[in-house]
Amino acid sequence: MSRLRALEPGKWLDLGKPAADAKYGFARGRAWTSVMPFAESLGGALLFGEGVHGYVDGKTGRYMDGLWLYEVGRHRWKALWPGTYVRNEPKLIVNDDGFPALPDGMPVPIATHTHGYQMVAWDSRRKRFMFMPAGHGYFKKALPEYAAFLRKNGRRLNTGRVSPWSYDIAERRWYRARTRMPSPTSTHGSMLFYVPTFDKAIFFAGRRLWAYDPGTNAWRRGSPLGPIPPFSSDATGCHDPKRERLYFGGGVYPATKGPNAFWIYDIRNVRFIDPEPIGDPGGKVYSTNIAMMQCNTIQDEVLVIRHKKSGRGIYAYNPGSNRWRTLQRGLPL
Repeated sequence: MSRLRALEPGKWLDLGKPAADAKYGFARGRAWTSVMPFAESLGGALLFGEGVHGYVDGKTGRYMDGLWLYEVGRHRWKALWPGTYVRNEPKLIVNDDGFPALPDGMPVPIATHTHGYQMVAWDSRRKRFMFMPAGHGYFKKALPEYAAFLRKNGRRLNTGRVSPWSYDIAERRWYRARTRMPSPTSTHGSMLFYVPTFDKAIFFAGRRLWAYDPGTNAWRRGSPLGPIPPFSSDATGCHDPKRERLYFGGGVYPATKGPNAFWIYDIRNVRFIDPEPIGDPGGKVYSTNIAMMQCNTIQDEVLVIRHKKSGRGIYAYNPGSNRWRTLQRGLPL
């Protein structure tokens, strides 16, 4: 930690490989996973979502659906939920809310996430990790019993009135609840943000926007004013707590045809904004396998770090001047 505090602006520090979890080893990298939500109360960032399709750790026998904490001060990994054990698959039931669950009724998110995308968040009020799923079929070879369970119970499973998944760190317990009203369809490359001021989770999927209230377990479909973002999938984004905005951009399906791929959602006024900024962050596509976006609340700017393809480097957007600038061309690795 002392080396981090001593780090000068514009300089890099190679920390080396983090220490492993004593039992479950190291967390692998994740393709198409651009965000690790920071949990201040835990002193670290959370990693969730699959990378290699259908991957199983050959040493631990765990499927790649575990939840990991990177502890910043200790520079180490901690497995909060180690992932599904493929050598002795869990015995499942359909619980009262219609979800795959352990015999005690706790729902379990088995192979729910093709990748993490921008679909994970930290509920700072309840101290819970939160995510929306992006289903797939790559798990079938590694988890044949689970695949059979889904085929057998397909009609009994609740897929249309569902809350986000959440994991209580202190209780070490997963939660998911049946909602009274229909829930949004959770597709690959959607975006989820938790906004503490309003105690709401904002979900953007398929060019539609929803808000989820964890306190009342209720979804509400939004009808924002302003121009709807042109892309429907795989954007990167961040929350600006000073202005209560969401910034996001660089998405695909389709990629932006116009000059700008950067969008704003004004939470208070329920409005999309096309800011038409001056400059750009190295190109119009900076999706979740190419880049990551972070709101730097200290310098009051938005950072896009492009780590793949053309335009590798770091770019900063200034909300006051509505302008992009290049902080660094290229990256040390």
